[in-house]
Amino acid sequence: MSSTKSFGVYIDENLGWKTHVESVCKKISSALGLIKRIRNFVPLYTLLNIFNAFNCLEKPQFDYCSLVWGCCSTSPTEKLQKLQNRAARILLSAPDDSSTTDLFRRLNWKNLRNQRLFTKAIMMFKALNGETPDYLSNKFVFRNDTTSYRLRNSGMRLVLPQSRTDYVRKCFFYSGAALWNSFPTDIRVSKTLGEFKTKLGNFSFE
Repeated sequence: MSSTKSFGVYIDENLGWKTHVESVCKKISSALGLIKRIRNFVPLYTLLNIFNAFNCLEKPQFDYCSLVWGCCSTSPTEKLQKLQNRAARILLSAPDDSSTTDLFRRLNWKNLRNQRLFTKAIMMFKALNGETPDYLSNKFVFRNDTTSYRLRNSGMRLVLPQSRTDYVRKCFFYSGAALWNSFPTDIRVSKTLGEFKTKLGNFSFE
């Protein structure tokens, strides 16, 4: 499959992101191989430091540019999730059949789907509060925007773009708006990014 690398992301001819995901998996697997060999000789916090160093050597591998490729098909994302599950079990020396829910809680990790949604939500807040370029912010319209100003106390729900294909529904402008509308009003009306992140941390994406 033909592909090219741009800003650390492999873009293939079908926009399937298989090449990019395989590159991420290869780098993470390399780190896990090392950790598995030394985990019986060093404490957990050291293993976590090593894993995080590998994961972020150039950029956060699991999540880097996920706003671009995070809408890919199920197969590549499942492959990444299985790798994160494996990472948790190796770091905690847990059996292969152990619950990843408990392991992630011990490690204070989100699963990758939730992490991608969290990242998308942060970008949505920035876009709706004038913290992104106009070409991004101008793509979103509040339902109450019948005048030239926005009423922050009206719930701040967005108009969903018209969609007749899965391709449109997966794009950031549609999926981001749908995600934003799924949040309770008290999250959507947050006045600062810090307040938004705090409230979002208690929100269940499941």
